[in-house]
Amino acid sequence: MSASPSSSAQAAREGVAARLRELRMDAGLTGRDLAVLAGWHASKSSRIEKAKTPPS
Repeated sequence: MSASPSSSAQAAREGVAARLRELRMDAGLTGRDLAVLAGWHASKSSRIEKAKTPPS
């Protein structure tokens, strides 16, 4: 049985979240630092890293 589209999308978000967290930590940035540099609200970077919302 194949995965449902929603579970595939969630798996993709989780992969992006993990990679973003890894890159941010390797760069020595906090979530707030990342948000400022990306022009995002701090809560957006948190939601992306927690795979709650996809990046846009």
